[in-house]
Amino acid sequence: MQREVQIGPVFLGPGNPTRIIAPLTGSTWDALVDEIDNLHGEPIDLAEWRADMWPDPDELASVCSAVVQRCTIPVLATIRTIDEGGRSALDENAYAHSVRKLAALAPCVDVEARWPSSAQIVDDAHNDGSTVIISAHNWELTPSPEEITRQLEQMAALDGDIVKVAYRAHSHADADAIMQAGRWAMSHLDVPTICIGMGEAGVATRLAGPEFGLAATFATVGASSAPGQLPAQQVAHTLRGHAHRAH
Repeated sequence: MQREVQIGPVFLGPGNPTRIIAPLTGSTWDALVDEIDNLHGEPIDLAEWRADMWPDPDELASVCSAVVQRCTIPVLATIRTIDEGGRSALDENAYAHSVRKLAALAPCVDVEARWPSSAQIVDDAHNDGSTVIISAHNWELTPSPEEITRQLEQMAALDGDIVKVAYRAHSHADADAIMQAGRWAMSHLDVPTICIGMGEAGVATRLAGPEFGLAATFATVGASSAPGQLPAQQVAHTLRGHAHRAH
C-alpha cells in the first residue's frame, strides 16, 4: 500500500487527486519571474524549477532561494543531466553536491536513480529537510512491462519519497504498458509513483489519473520541458472529469 507524501501544503498519493506540476525553464531572472508570475490563477499544485537550464552552476543556490521565495506554491528543484535529457554536464560528485545545496532550500528535489551514489544523495537530501523524487528517463523507448516493474522496484529501494519514470512512447501499446505499471505499483510499492510516456503516443499517460498510480503529472504554462506535455488548463479539465466519473 502506497503512503501519502506531503510537499509543503500539498499531499500526493493515496486519497489525493493527480497533482499538476509546471516547469520553470527560464535562463535569466526576468524570464523566470515572468514564468512564475504566469502561474497565478492556473490550476498548478507545484512548480518544477529546472536548475539545469540556468547558465551558471555557481549561482544555483542563490537562484533557487529566490525562486522558492517568489513562488506561492511548493518548488521541486531539478538538475536534469544530459544523459537523462537535460542540459547539465555535472559529474557525479558535483551533481551530488549541487543537489544537496538545493535540498537545503527547496521543499522537494529530484534525484536521478542512475548514479551509483543515488541512495546517499537521497539520504543527504532527507537530512537537509527535502522531499525526494527519485527519477529515471529513457528518451529512446518504452521497456517491456516486466522491465518497467523491475525498475520501479529497484528505484523504490533507494528510499526516495516518490518514484518517477518517463519513457519515450511510440505506440498505444507503450502507453498502456506504462499505465499498467503505474496501476501495478499502487498495490506493490509503498511510495507514490509518476509513470509517464513522452511524446504524442504517450499523452494518455499524462491524463490517466490516480487510478493508474499517477500521483502527479507535468503540464505547461508557457514553455514545456518534455515532449507531449499539455497545457495545464486542459490537463486539469480532463483530470476533473476522471474524478467526477469516479464518484
